[in-house]
Order: sequence, then C-alpha cells, then structure tokens
Amino acid sequence: MLIKNYAIRIVLPECNPSAQKENAIAELPDDISEVLPYINATIKGCSYNPDAGTLRFIKEGKAITLHPRKIAIAGLEDETEASQVLNSLT
Repeated sequence: MLIKNYAIRIVLPECNPSAQKENAIAELPDDISEVLPYINATIKGCSYNPDAGTLRFIKEGKAITLHPRKIAIAGLEDETEASQVLNSLT
C-alpha cells in the first residue's frame, strides 16, 4: 500500500465503551481514495463502497476499514497490536 506514515489513536468502541477490545484510528497525511478500487480488486472478501469512499475487509480476525485519510481497525488488544496490523498493510 502507499502508506508512508500515520498517527495512531486508540479509542474504545463508541457503541460499547466498557469493551475489552480497543479500536485504532490511523490518521493519514495523504488521500488514498484513488487506490481503493485497485485494492478491492486484489483482496478477496472486500466490501467497497464508492459512494462513502470506504473499503472494508477482515485480516487476521481484525475488521479494517480504509477511508480516504484514515484507517480504522477494530478488535485490538493494545497499541502494539495496532502498530503490527498497520505495518502489515504497508
């Protein structure tokens, strides 16, 4: 992927703030929306929504949603796991 750097924020799920798992938001400095259709064509099981500009898929049991300027990952243990998953995408 064309992700060169990002800033991670760890957040609790909005729908369940007492959840045991965490979510991560990686803010991207560049807009990746132009590559989302190509990623959709190469990763099996993706759900691409061109109207919303999002691409969702599951990798290693984690729900990952790519947005034009951010990546959301659900079901993480901690920031270390968030970094590992994000590094596997680059």
